[in-house]
Amino acid sequence: MFPGLGSCDRFYRGVTQAFQRSSWGCPRDVSRTWPVLDKLGSTPEGCKTLQERFRTCHNLEPSNYPEFRDWIRHAYSILAMINYPFAVTARGTIPAHPVKTVCGIIRDGMKTEEDTVDAVVKVVNMVYNNGTGNNSCNNVYRTANMHAYRFQECTELIHPTCTDGVNDMFYPQEWNPEKFAERCRERFGVTPEFDRILKKYPIPDFKTASNIFFTDGDMDPWAAHGLAYAPTSETRYYLIEDAAHHVDLQFSHKDDLESFWHARAVAKRFIRYWISWYP
Repeated sequence: MFPGLGSCDRFYRGVTQAFQRSSWGCPRDVSRTWPVLDKLGSTPEGCKTLQERFRTCHNLEPSNYPEFRDWIRHAYSILAMINYPFAVTARGTIPAHPVKTVCGIIRDGMKTEEDTVDAVVKVVNMVYNNGTGNNSCNNVYRTANMHAYRFQECTELIHPTCTDGVNDMFYPQEWNPEKFAERCRERFGVTPEFDRILKKYPIPDFKTASNIFFTDGDMDPWAAHGLAYAPTSETRYYLIEDAAHHVDLQFSHKDDLESFWHARAVAKRFIRYWISWYP
């Protein structure tokens, strides 16, 4: 996850695998949407079309099209992380198994270039507009949550990401630490300290760790950066079957899978055991 601790392609390969797990041909279908969008994004006229179809709050031009494209890519990342067997009802409703839903939308919308754009619009609205399309416009660059997260990325949670369009369903984009640092200075007036996390915590070995219950969901893109084992005899690791991001930390739901219940029960058992050792 952090600089020097793994390949920069892990996260987006994890996103791709989540989509492939839902539908084998889905990553291929998603990858075929990018040339259609790129063709439009290469000209002022095409950008105007994208601006109107996606109802962006800002004017789209070939110069800022790459940021717009990254915004769409991030929507797929969110879908992979919240790919739960129950609906998510924050500010609207995202359906259960949203990745499966999106794969169907993309597959059925590949007839013409216009249909392809409309399909991607539906995907974006599902994530950023909760399927309603009622927002007056989509703010590509400065939503409050993303602005806060981007600041944290520049200061505490620096995680290099890259895509190649071959081993993932996206487009070639290299990790460039110099450009990343420049963006952080321009946006927030801060310079990233790339080895900060390594100085503060004993990553990646955790040789002195104790009383920690590590978990990953096997459908979570972030699992690619997980430990995948208990680093000491006083820690535990649990891989949750059919689980997306942070599902074990959520409240119980009537549509929870048995694997979710079991993971929470095991975690509670060990945490209670560790607490019992202290007066």
